[in-house]
Order: sequence, then C-alpha cells, then structure tokens
Amino acid sequence: MNWPKLSKVSMACALVVCGCAHNTPQSAYQAYQAKQQVIIKQFNKANKIMDDGQFEKAAKAYDDIALNDPVGQLDLIIIYNAGIAYYQAGDCKTAGERLRGVVRLAGKMAPQVKYRALMQLADVYTCLGDNAKTITTLVEAERGGHVLPPEIQLAEIPARLAAAYARIGNITEAQRYYGIAERGLNEVGVTLQQQRDQSKIIARILLEMGSMQQLKPETLKSAQYLASVRALQKYLYKAIELNVDGSSQSAADQIVHAYDSIWYYIDQNQKAPLGDLAAREETKKKLQIAELAVQDLKDLYHQHIPDPNEPPVISQFLGEMKTRELKFRNYIAVNIVGTNLTPEALQAQSLRREGRVLNPNPILEQKKVDQ
Repeated sequence: MNWPKLSKVSMACALVVCGCAHNTPQSAYQAYQAKQQVIIKQFNKANKIMDDGQFEKAAKAYDDIALNDPVGQLDLIIIYNAGIAYYQAGDCKTAGERLRGVVRLAGKMAPQVKYRALMQLADVYTCLGDNAKTITTLVEAERGGHVLPPEIQLAEIPARLAAAYARIGNITEAQRYYGIAERGLNEVGVTLQQQRDQSKIIARILLEMGSMQQLKPETLKSAQYLASVRALQKYLYKAIELNVDGSSQSAADQIVHAYDSIWYYIDQNQKAPLGDLAAREETKKKLQIAELAVQDLKDLYHQHIPDPNEPPVISQFLGEMKTRELKFRNYIAVNIVGTNLTPEALQAQSLRREGRVLNPNPILEQKKVDQ
C-alpha cells in the first residue's frame, strides 16, 4: 500500500505557532512566524514535486527543510513525507530511517501521523524482505489503529497481516486474519454506503488483501506458492469486478503474473540434460504443479458470474487466463507417461473434449479416434 503524502498543514502550523506564542516576546514570535511561513512555502513546493512523480528530488526537498530538532506536527509531517518519497524512489533503507524517526518522535503529540507512519513502515520492511518486522509493525499499528479511519482499522490492517503471514508460509494465521478482514470489509461496506468513493476504498482494501507482489516462487515450495495464490486470487478477482481505475487492472496483472511465474517454473530447463531417473522425478513434480495450477484456475473461474454488461477488464482478464490454462493442460497431456502425440494433436484433442486431461494413455484415444 502506497500511502499518500500528508499536506494538510494549516492545523499543524497553528498548533506549532500557538504553542510558542504564549511565552515568547513579540519580536521573537514575529521572527518565528516569518520562519514558519518560509517553511510552509518550501513544504508546498516539495509537495508539488512529489505530485509530479519526481520522488528522488522530492525526498531531497523534504530533507532540506526538515529540522534537526523536530518540535511540532509540521516537522513530523515533513519527515513523514520524506519517508514516503524515499520509498517511492526505491530507497527503502533511507525511507525506513525517516519513518522510524516519525514513530519515535510522534508519541501522543500526533497519534494519527504515528500510526500512518507505522503502516508505511510495514511496506518498507516488506520491501527490505523482512517479513517478521512487517508483521511486528502491523501488530503495533493494529493496537492503536482506533485513530485511523475505520476501513483501515477493521479491514486493511488485518488484510495486510494476512498477506504477510501468507508470504512466510503461515497459512493458518493468514486464514485467521483473512477472516477478520472479511468481517471488517462487510462492516466497512455498511458504514460507507453513503460515501461516493465506496468502491475505491473497498477495491483498495481487496487489492491489499489479495496482494501477490511479494510472493516469490523461488523462496516458497511450489505447492505452498500455489496454496497462497489460491487463497489470494479471490480477493483480487473481487477487486477486478469493481472496475475501479488502477486497482482493478493492478489486481488482474498480479494474478496473470502469478500464473506466468508458475509456468516459468514448469517451462524452464525442459530440454536440460538429466539422468533418466532425475528427469522422471522432475517431470513428475512439474506435472503435479501443472495439475494444481489447473485446479486453482477452476477455483478462479467459479468466482465469475457471467454478465452481458460486465466491463472489458473482466473479459480480457478471463481470456488471458484461458490462454494460460491451455498451456498447463497441454503440458500435462504431453508429459503423461507413454504419450508421443505432438502438441498440435494434443491441443486438437483438448478442444474436442474441453476440460479433459488425456488420461491414462492418449495414444489409445488417438487410435480410437482414427478408427
């Protein structure tokens, strides 16, 4: 989740100024106020750079106006935005330094800034590959999340915890938090019924609940990777159905990428020289993965309720998944023990008998067809 920068500075500035006004001589107060106005002007300029997508330049701009000894909410917001900019620029290490500073300094002075910083810090730890710290940070955010909007407290935090547990292979905890997130999502759906941007909020939460961006096939056992995909794809598909700009396409792209990763594992080194036994064992393992992938795709299709007025993003997505399904089915058919049919013949067979895997021996089926 990429949190937006904080730019509402008027209240923060008023707090900073008023906090100093009571016991400050008039001339010193006027000088301080003038300095604050300069900082606000620089801050707004940095925000504009951030809005333009120049994240490295924005990070430097925020750093240039950040005080060495932060004393007020505006100072914290500047440092927070610097952390966001560094994260967006891909410098997760520096982003973590800035955001940890915000968490440490905010305390009771700015609890909402503190917990937003914790949420962003969880993303930073994920970026750094430290899922244990991601979980610890989200748990801390969960404890004080009452200062955050209800959709974050009730659905987004547990959804992100579920995704983090899924990434480390703790499916039991992942499922528990998915349940909490689903209940929270239902509650949010009720509380946000009158809000115009309800779909955007729910799509964002669903996208977070189903996020596959940090799943790495090379670091998970293949069956475990597929179990994670199966658990996550239903949330991403719901996000696709909402047809929200950005979120729906991102959800579709993540599912497509996950199945492309599975196919890459199956397809790589198919022609590599292996001993007979090693080759058979490798093929057997890949066949199991391909069969699981087909089952996962069936689960995905069950989420779809045909609608003649459905948005193009859904039909395009389903078309792409059918293409990938055919690859898996052809691999299964070609590599069943005893077959010597060409891929073209097997594809013709699969088209004749849609949804079937040629089994146990496609040669016998071919002879029957030819007779």
